[in-house]
Amino acid sequence: MGDAERATLVRALARVRRDRRAAVLWVEHDWRLVRHLADRVVVIEAGRVLVDGKPSDVLADANIRRILASGQDGTWNDASRMHP
Repeated sequence: MGDAERATLVRALARVRRDRRAAVLWVEHDWRLVRHLADRVVVIEAGRVLVDGKPSDVLADANIRRILASGQDGTWNDASRMHP
């Protein structure tokens, strides 16, 4: 999905959440997007919950920062740019 399509989808989901007061389950690996959209984040690895909470709390977790910094998540290995 390109950036324009993703932006359109994000705006549509935000409207659904706001207008219908609906919960949305979104599976996403892009933390830049997650921390702006999510009210709650659950990080799962190999079927096991590692961390559950607000995006800022999850990104402050030492284990999660280690995983992101190492590139093990496969998406973003610059943890220095993540500010919880």
